[in-house]
Amino acid sequence: MAHSPHLDRVIGLIKARAQTVRTTTDEDRASYENMLASMPMAEDIATQRVGAGGVPAEWIRAPQARTDRVMLYFHGGGYVIGSMRTHRAMLAEISRASDFSVLGLEYRLAPENPFPAPVEDALTAYRWLLHMGIEPGKIVLGGDSAGGGLVVSALAWIFHKN
Repeated sequence: MAHSPHLDRVIGLIKARAQTVRTTTDEDRASYENMLASMPMAEDIATQRVGAGGVPAEWIRAPQARTDRVMLYFHGGGYVIGSMRTHRAMLAEISRASDFSVLGLEYRLAPENPFPAPVEDALTAYRWLLHMGIEPGKIVLGGDSAGGGLVVSALAWIFHKN
């Protein structure tokens, strides 16, 4: 893998976070938020908070991003931690590299909201995009870690229904 100052920074942040003892879910969430929210986002990125069918979400758009092509993105964090705050900078770069508008979803987290809550939120956001006029063939689902699991779950439902 090529050397990257951004990767070095993330690795350093993860190592520092690993040294801290966290005993509650709230402490774990705050630690993760504080770690990744410090990642810089380019000033030319547009963001807009929306309710995607009632699920909190955020549009992330690089200047050249198309509005008719969307990546619906599900953050990682073991279904317990993570948010748009932790993933915003990364999604900005995905928008820039792909020319897609990225809709990052703030799906409900466990343990307060156990399965199938995150899957229901993912499907609600997908249906909302269809309702907004985005063609199914122009929607890409993406996610990291637990978010990747949501991609598989959502796709299984989408293809089962069609």
